[in-house]
Amino acid sequence: MSCIIEITSGEPVLMGSSLIGAVVCTLSKPTTIKAVSLQFYGEESTDSVGTGKQHTHGRCVVIDIEKSLLGSEKLFPKGENRYPFTIDVPLRMPASFHAVHGGVAYYLKAAIKKPLKVISVKKVIQVTRPIELGAYLPALQIQFETSTDRTVRCCGWSRGKIILSAEVEKRLFVIGEKILVHIDIINSSSLKVKHVFGRIMKKITIHFTHPRPHEMSYWEYVTKGTKFPGVGKHEEVAYPLYVEVPKNLHVPHIKYSNLFKISYQLQIIAKLSGFNTAMVLQLKIYIGHIPFDTSLKRWRTSFFDDKDDDVVSNFSTT
Repeated sequence: MSCIIEITSGEPVLMGSSLIGAVVCTLSKPTTIKAVSLQFYGEESTDSVGTGKQHTHGRCVVIDIEKSLLGSEKLFPKGENRYPFTIDVPLRMPASFHAVHGGVAYYLKAAIKKPLKVISVKKVIQVTRPIELGAYLPALQIQFETSTDRTVRCCGWSRGKIILSAEVEKRLFVIGEKILVHIDIINSSSLKVKHVFGRIMKKITIHFTHPRPHEMSYWEYVTKGTKFPGVGKHEEVAYPLYVEVPKNLHVPHIKYSNLFKISYQLQIIAKLSGFNTAMVLQLKIYIGHIPFDTSLKRWRTSFFDDKDDDVVSNFSTT
């Protein structure tokens, strides 16, 4: 006797849809089956070993549904026997997601009970949901400008000031879209700006619950645009800079996650000559799958949760 779980409604499974399939058992001879049950469950988990080999972890059950697929004990003939099922997948769940220190996973588990024996079979299910940029506030769809300045030094002496400014038409982008950034650099110093480029970084924040509640965050590189020539001494230059959101970027919908948070940042980096660290403009952006529809007059503000302000700072980068 061999059993598999077959999905006929297609994968990945979309939140808010129906998961349709069957537990398929192939019998080598007529067999009495006492019960057939199916469990659809999902969980978030985090796990890390820190300094001193301290183990920290977290776990949160997302969903746990169990259904009976056989009403009563029955003798089934030799060959293939199917036990169909339909499960309504909730809309408000985190999507399937894998990170360095954990992830969100969903499973189907079937239990086929024979006299004196239970056969179990499990299948991993990918659950997804497209991110609608229309769920964010319209203020993120308008032009935004930011800048930073630096008084540069060489051998302990001030060499003047450099001002780096950037302007974007919006902060909501779909995968595969090119981000246009208008750059303006005023170099009032006697040092050169060697080159300028833009890149997208992803910040993943993970929550642990044991042995004590705490969080950790780390950055992942997403993509980088083409380098542009810098600016000479006592010059001003303005030009367009493009950074394309990768078409194959996996952007999971994890708004309803209890253990994970993902955010994206557009960084404009100006590399300076000498031993000066790079100048960096950091701008929080939002990436999704369905574009913002400017014709809509209402939006769902319940989807918007922007606790982090856009940050402008300087730090060493490569």
